[in-house]
Amino acid sequence: MKIIAQIPTSRRVGQGWSQEVTELLEVEVKGVCRHRCDAYRKRYYYDADVIPPPQILPDTVRMSMYRHKEGLFRVQVNRTLNKKWKPPKFEDGVNYVDV
Repeated sequence: MKIIAQIPTSRRVGQGWSQEVTELLEVEVKGVCRHRCDAYRKRYYYDADVIPPPQILPDTVRMSMYRHKEGLFRVQVNRTLNKKWKPPKFEDGVNYVDV
């Protein structure tokens, strides 16, 4: 399964600050996780573990906040950019599915 995601491709550096510049790229999904939007409704946000494309900023893959499994990169699934994307079936109590 493929989705369009924001991938950091370069970094701007100034005096005392840095900013990652992202591009919209099509990436291959290997796993999907979900987390609740709030405590009252059964709505979810979805994150996807994707294979890092060659254009990705090399430092980003090593950062632990983006890495779930070795060699994969976690991105948010933007439902506006991926109109045809449907979340996979999750079993009760399971919040991660390998695709």
